[in-house]
Amino acid sequence: MNMKEIDGVAIGGGGVSGSGPGSSNGGGPSASGPNAGSGSSGIPECEVHYCDLSEDVRSIALQQSRQAFQAKERSDYLYWQQCAQQIKTELDKAVGPTWHVIVGASFGAFVAHEVGHCFYASIGQMKVLAYKHG
Repeated sequence: MNMKEIDGVAIGGGGVSGSGPGSSNGGGPSASGPNAGSGSSGIPECEVHYCDLSEDVRSIALQQSRQAFQAKERSDYLYWQQCAQQIKTELDKAVGPTWHVIVGASFGAFVAHEVGHCFYASIGQMKVLAYKHG
């Protein structure tokens, strides 16, 4: 199992090679593409640090991360846990269980994940780590 450390978060998954097309950080594809920008909504740019997801699942993860960020900014959510719960619930519905989601301004993590099921990104001060295991 290869392990990667990105912004203090170590990510490992069976069979992850440590390099991928478009990778600038030793992880999966970079944040370029149609799902990475902020659009005209005023949301800060979503920076994908590591992504080992299919395009469909990546799109869901980005969409849910943006929605959670907006809810926190509007004070609909008071706690990071509420953001994580929303993202996890939607990923479980769309892709199937069992997703684990960590959200916050600063955290450390050391995780193993199923191949093709890990996402680490930031939007403004919010960092999101989502991975499937089990």
